[in-house]
Amino acid sequence: MDILFNYISALLWGLLIGLILSGFVMYLAHKICGISYLISGLIGVFWLFFMTFQFTALIGANKTKKYVENVVASAQAVGENIDWTIVKDKYSLLESYLGKAEITPANVMDIKTMVIDSLNRYIWRRFGWIVGGIVLAFGVMIGGGAMEANRVSNHRRRTSGIHRNNRGHRTRR
Repeated sequence: MDILFNYISALLWGLLIGLILSGFVMYLAHKICGISYLISGLIGVFWLFFMTFQFTALIGANKTKKYVENVVASAQAVGENIDWTIVKDKYSLLESYLGKAEITPANVMDIKTMVIDSLNRYIWRRFGWIVGGIVLAFGVMIGGGAMEANRVSNHRRRTSGIHRNNRGHRTRR
């Protein structure tokens, strides 16, 4: 039940952070960069899914690290010989895996170190994707704002009545 709660809370926190960041990006795209509602909405929807996934994975990995540390602490609490019944009772999801592995007390710390290092690399990759997403979103906003400004200025030039080829003079019939 604890794992289910951690999963749901990681999903909800990821969704909340994704909503906040996508709303902020949509605001920046429309108000500051002058991008139309359609393009800022598309950027916001992409950001919502992208950031929700990244932050859910990041928060879930942090919760998994704590879970691994708790399992190792429970396994070490019994002393020289690991009594897996305590761990199996406390963490019932691991029951099917614990009977298959020959784990000595010396191996527990090696396994913990290996799993924690793997999770730390995974967390840093999530941060990399988040930063890359931020850079990409601002690049699209700056590029989209420049394209939007160029489109508006071309439209003004066409509708102002002054054309380059006739320099404001009326054409002869």
